[in-house]
Amino acid sequence: MTDEEAFEEALCRHGDLAKLDSYPPDFSTGLREQLNFYRLAAPHVYCNFLNNTDFNAVATAHRDREFIGIYLGAIMLIARYAYCLLSDPEVLPQIGNVSLESIEPSVVEALRAPLKPAPSGRYLPRDPTRLRAAQHIAMCAYMILYFHELGHIELCHLKFLRDHLGVTEYKELGYAPLSEQDALLLRTLEWDADNSGLLTSLRMWRSFCSNLDYSAISALGPPRSWFLSAQLLFWVMDFVQPRNRRNRFATHPSPEARLVNARLVATNFGFVPELLEGGTAEDSLIPWIMRNKFPSQIVDDAADPGGADVVGNELKEVQANYRTMMDGLEAYQKLRRKTMAVDF
Repeated sequence: MTDEEAFEEALCRHGDLAKLDSYPPDFSTGLREQLNFYRLAAPHVYCNFLNNTDFNAVATAHRDREFIGIYLGAIMLIARYAYCLLSDPEVLPQIGNVSLESIEPSVVEALRAPLKPAPSGRYLPRDPTRLRAAQHIAMCAYMILYFHELGHIELCHLKFLRDHLGVTEYKELGYAPLSEQDALLLRTLEWDADNSGLLTSLRMWRSFCSNLDYSAISALGPPRSWFLSAQLLFWVMDFVQPRNRRNRFATHPSPEARLVNARLVATNFGFVPELLEGGTAEDSLIPWIMRNKFPSQIVDDAADPGGADVVGNELKEVQANYRTMMDGLEAYQKLRRKTMAVDF
């Protein structure tokens, strides 16, 4: 059985394998470039796209092989928010000609309900430099999502969840109702995958920006554009989270906590000293989210969006829980490394 056939068998309940030849050339070319890069970065894990318009990504193992399936809906929704972001003349005015930009009200209204089918409307920025910048930001967000999923596999979260929750795959969104304890376990694994995925994606992104024509975002530089992409990904994931997955029942750390952690991951490894002191006001997407009333808890709780103590306590909780799980996870990881040394 080929990798593609095993992928289809393993992930059939999530949708059919996306047939890239059936999509417009520009879209299919971008998808192929992503797959080529992912398979080069981790040839031992087979990645492909699923023809599903929901927002999700799945890591699983089947027939002694490991797979990452990314819903096309995740790719398209991240792109739509990235286009909307760079169509806003108040956002990143140092990129391109903002006087050309405006956002159609119908587009904002559609993005307030991201799980519904997207209506027609102009999503693309009008200035060509800002359009390329939006595409670069979206591409980096896709990369962060991929390396996050890869982290779930390489850090042995699949086997840990199989033995502790009885599940056979790691699905980013849409778990059935969980206890508070199970939700904390998942938040901890998400924090762990973030640490791996953020650092790897930052290294790759710096290389991309140095070796490819990413001049559209040169005014930001690799660290700030990477951080902007991380924000975009984490906030979009927050937009599509079920409303009953909040606070103690959340399966992911809050976007605020994930972004504080992103700064810590980056600065602790000496990559982005300019992010250490919190960056500039332009680095935050919160004003854009608030202005457009996108479906985030930040908007729901506009009177009290949370503070450093709330975020700090959230991170302390998952870090403390990780310490209780660390020995068990490391045992799985040692066994995986031993197995891979033989198999690969």
